[in-house]
Amino acid sequence: MMPSRHKSGRSHLLCDAIWTLMDDQGSSRHRGDGRAVAARRRRSGIVSCSASSPRRVRVEFKEELNIAQNQVTKLEEQLRVAEKEAEDLLSLSAKLARKGSENAQLIKKLNGKVTTLGSLLKALGSQLEEADSS
Repeated sequence: MMPSRHKSGRSHLLCDAIWTLMDDQGSSRHRGDGRAVAARRRRSGIVSCSASSPRRVRVEFKEELNIAQNQVTKLEEQLRVAEKEAEDLLSLSAKLARKGSENAQLIKKLNGKVTTLGSLLKALGSQLEEADSS
């Protein structure tokens, strides 16, 4: 069995819960002028069960949605910037790896030449010793 509904589309149970909440907060629907009660409810942010409240709720949700969409847009922009920085870092890392590889090859060549130079110096030293001894 479906609960009966107000003209605003809300169930009586929901309205009873809202009124109970309002009563707990000290603003009763039975106290004072109806306009004053409505004003108190508006100030306190409590949604009433009137036909205009769905409109107000939609406006509030639209405002919250706009705020959330703006935050998402900012986060997407930050993500794009971070992705670009990550691509730049990967590119630099690849360049450094290539340079490191080139440097390793140069060091091997240099070591080979130093070894050759060492051998030549030994041979020259031996020849000088032979020349001195003869």
